Amino acid sequence: MSFEYTVHVDWALNHYSPSILEKLGSLLPNARLSDDGSSLLITSDHSNWIDFSIEKSEDGFWVVCNANGTAREHFLSLTGKVLDDLDIKHSIDEA
Repeated sequence: MSFEYTVHVDWALNHYSPSILEKLGSLLPNARLSDDGSSLLITSDHSNWIDFSIEKSEDGFWVVCNANGTAREHFLSLTGKVLDDLDIKHSIDEA
């Protein structure tokens, strides 16, 4: 089952989003940053499937997570931790 979330932040992302995605990627060793730096994803063991992706959106980030409950909570917790560490006010809402 796929879960979708919106991560709202309080400032313009154009300047900060690469550092957010890079920092998150450093905590997830099997994550891959897109060529243009606008998204981060973790591919699944199943072909053409992802476990987790986060990409820049107008007011924050769009997250899609196909992982189970424990892994899903871990990915969202790490996302919140990175934003907290960078002192970025945010909220994560299920879409």
